Amino acid sequence: MGPISEFFSIQNTEYGGRACFSNTALARGTVILDADECLGESISYEFRKEICHFCFLYNYGKKMKWRIGAFEMEQLEPGTNWKGFRGAGLWFCSQQCRDAFLRQEHVVELIQGYENLLHALQITQKSGSPQKTDEQKLNSFLISSELIDRQWEQLQENWIKHVLRLKPNKRILQCPHITEETYCCARSVCTSLFQLKHLDSTSLTKRSFDVLQSNELSKISRFPILLSFQIAVYQVLYILLPPSLHSQLSVPLFRHIMGTEYGNAFGIWQAGESIDDREYLGYRLIPQASFFNHSCDPNIDKIANGRKMSFILNRDVQPGTQLCIAYNCNLKLPVADRRHVMKENWFFDCLCEKCSSELQTIHKCLF
Repeated sequence: MGPISEFFSIQNTEYGGRACFSNTALARGTVILDADECLGESISYEFRKEICHFCFLYNYGKKMKWRIGAFEMEQLEPGTNWKGFRGAGLWFCSQQCRDAFLRQEHVVELIQGYENLLHALQITQKSGSPQKTDEQKLNSFLISSELIDRQWEQLQENWIKHVLRLKPNKRILQCPHITEETYCCARSVCTSLFQLKHLDSTSLTKRSFDVLQSNELSKISRFPILLSFQIAVYQVLYILLPPSLHSQLSVPLFRHIMGTEYGNAFGIWQAGESIDDREYLGYRLIPQASFFNHSCDPNIDKIANGRKMSFILNRDVQPGTQLCIAYNCNLKLPVADRRHVMKENWFFDCLCEKCSSELQTIHKCLF
């Protein structure tokens, strides 16, 4: 894949998987990676009006003041009728952030995708609640990679072929009921498709995304209902994406986007609060920053500053040291509770040095 940083390299580990190891001796305070390019991102629907959709500033319950209107869209694409434009569900903390968002190349494609999804959600919300899903039944399926593949093959052989036989104005009737959850997920995938379309194939973000590990099987095995949820999100996108982005949507790419989000995405969190009290505001996928493993005694601190995420050493390290961050876990919890969090959310049994040491201490006390 090529180097991500001059300070570390990605290597296979003796216990399986990959990790980041320092190339040289590094001093505390070294910024080993600055990452400001998200591939996909999703703002929680609950906080959509309180978070800047460019810099992720959270306004503590106060609504953001700046939006995109028909006037701005007409400046971006003169000659197009933007009457009835709803703002695409985007809110900004300042004119500067709004204008920075609008300066992205080809951004009209992304905004149109967002607008289509928002319009469909609003129609759904006015039409009332759908028939309730039998979550217990959907979560009772025994998941295997063969079952997942078969479900996607059936979608392609049956639903997609049926949709393609319909006239364009009839296809909208095949769109599943859109919930706030499917809306937010579809927006994130829409963003990923937009970025992947316009990223240079040799860019670090693209190369990193291509080789990210997919946790599709692990996550769906833990929560089988996610399979039907993902298929519904795909159907929503298949019906609603504008042609410029629809051409990017394929089942293999969609599955890789969804599979890599699980276990690799970084949370967008309220700043200035303890880990137990802060609000979860959404998530973003930063591929080049997704190769750091977890430790309950990390040697890297993550510092979010607007769109940029900086990874900074909190101690001196020697050459060949594994560089680790802390995933979203209260590191003051007892070892059993920390390991439970890791198992439930990231599907591994944490055996970092801190956990191993504490487990040995407990074992000695018992025996």
